[in-house]
Amino acid sequence: MATMLCDLLDKNYIQYITYIKDRLGHDTRYSIQSTKMNMNATIPLYEGLRHTVNFYQQQFLVTPK
Repeated sequence: MATMLCDLLDKNYIQYITYIKDRLGHDTRYSIQSTKMNMNATIPLYEGLRHTVNFYQQQFLVTPK
């Protein structure tokens, strides 16, 4: 997700993402069963993220790419 955001913002992810070791005692996996909530994706993740980034750029007067 972070690399997708960097891509949408024309940023080199290597400059903005720092990988850290897992913290002991924390879960290594989080998951939900979305089938129980009757949820289905209506648009692909990247497209939805692109729309969200564009929305916030317009709201906060950041120059879109």
